[in-house]
Amino acid sequence: MSSEKQGLKTGILNIQDLGFQVNIFEEPNTDDIAIGYDMNLSFNEIENWIQFIIEVEFVNSKNQVRIIYSTVLSKFFVENLNQYFTEDNEAIQLPHQGLETLFGLAFTHTRAILAKNLAGTSHSHLYIPIINPTILLNSLLKQATDRIMEKPK
Repeated sequence: MSSEKQGLKTGILNIQDLGFQVNIFEEPNTDDIAIGYDMNLSFNEIENWIQFIIEVEFVNSKNQVRIIYSTVLSKFFVENLNQYFTEDNEAIQLPHQGLETLFGLAFTHTRAILAKNLAGTSHSHLYIPIINPTILLNSLLKQATDRIMEKPK
């Protein structure tokens, strides 16, 4: 990559609540709740956008019953996105932890939409904890890569 690539010009194109489910009949102790995450990352270098779809699931760890499920799409404009691809077009390398920053924003959108959806329910006290976006993004990317690399049975 060229050293001339300074800063990253971005903007929010779209935030969508793609799905929400709450099980009002399941009220476990807060200590018995496990939270899981999943992510879909896509991009279009012609239209200059990166999109995250983040899924969050709260499960009662004692009986594996789903309590809450939420999916949120966050789409970002990235000026001249094509300049950040490696020469072989196999990877994208945004400057200044740009991908991690956009993921952190998308995760915050997910937190906010879930909080709005839970307001007024018996689960309004549950929320997505603050995370380190770099660690979670790397974990979710590895999880996605592992799924892709699994051999068919």
